[in-house]
Amino acid sequence: YLQNSNAYLEPSNPTTAADITISPEVNWVADRRLVTLLGTYRGNYNSSSEEALNYADHSLRFAADAEISSRKLVNAGLSLNFGHEELGRNLTRSDADENSELVQFADINGTASFRYGADRARGNVTVGLDLQDFGYNSRSDLTAGRGFSVFEPFAAFSYRLSGDTRAVTELRFATVNFDNKSRDRTDLSLLAGMDFAATGKTGGGFRAGVAQSQPDLSGVNSSTAFVLEGSLFWEPTSFSRFTLTGTR
Repeated sequence: YLQNSNAYLEPSNPTTAADITISPEVNWVADRRLVTLLGTYRGNYNSSSEEALNYADHSLRFAADAEISSRKLVNAGLSLNFGHEELGRNLTRSDADENSELVQFADINGTASFRYGADRARGNVTVGLDLQDFGYNSRSDLTAGRGFSVFEPFAAFSYRLSGDTRAVTELRFATVNFDNKSRDRTDLSLLAGMDFAATGKTGGGFRAGVAQSQPDLSGVNSSTAFVLEGSLFWEPTSFSRFTLTGTR
């Protein structure tokens, strides 16, 4: 239950709203020796005293891991996220009231990868492909031209420095195509870092490198940025895991 004193984030004459949100989640896991399958559904349903704030979001995720042999591992995943932007933020910033319509979107992601090299091998190589299709289902007055798709092949090499620490180098090349063709671009990133396991229950990793973005529009210069990524995890039990991630 949520009591909101400024439901539309208005600078003056705020509107008060009372919301009830229900968020069910269902997980399904099948593990058959060398093959693991995972399915997850998360829902987010909101009923508000302000009709414009009612919504029903859905998220589906499927994943599969198959160990073909001790040196060959295949991963695949698919996620579908049907959600919305909060009124008064992002595209509806300073333009939301009781007559507003939610900005709704559909975000579909797919990934597949192949790794050659055992978990404990001195070195292993991974190649893969990430795909994304992001589109809006409402408010064409605000969202026209903003939908996009991403085609991103990648390759990574890891080298074992010690029993629980590996050095990692990763190269990615992404083609980003927008509904508005003037925003199309290509991205190239090169990252290096380490993955480690401090204990049997904690570990993490970090990456640092550069990313270059080149717009397809003639006359527009490319831009280069420094990238820093980090993550830590803690597994207090065999069926629970906490993860903290950060990206610059």
